[in-house]
Amino acid sequence: MEFKKFYQKYMRMCKSYENCEGCPRIGKGCLKFDMDVYAIGELENDVERWAEEHPQKTRLQDLLEKYPSVKLNISGYPILCCQTLGYCDKCSPEHNWREACKDCWNMPVEEDE
Repeated sequence: MEFKKFYQKYMRMCKSYENCEGCPRIGKGCLKFDMDVYAIGELENDVERWAEEHPQKTRLQDLLEKYPSVKLNISGYPILCCQTLGYCDKCSPEHNWREACKDCWNMPVEEDE
């Protein structure tokens, strides 16, 4: 796993447990720079397992949670643009518009959105 992706998942996992209560890493320790290879592998496995069990919500899931009756196109995506609704700052015109909208709606929503 690429370190940047691992660290993002690790931080998301860490933030989800207030005062470490219920964290799967209790008793095993947190990320430290003096960990041996076995401990790093165990940490990586724990974080990956947690991330699979707690997938990050997408923009589409967030919208449907807030507006369950929103009309979807034949592909299952809103006709509305993520930019129009404030999910992103600008529209991505590099792909054809259908693919760009699909990619945009499937982006993970930030925790504070």
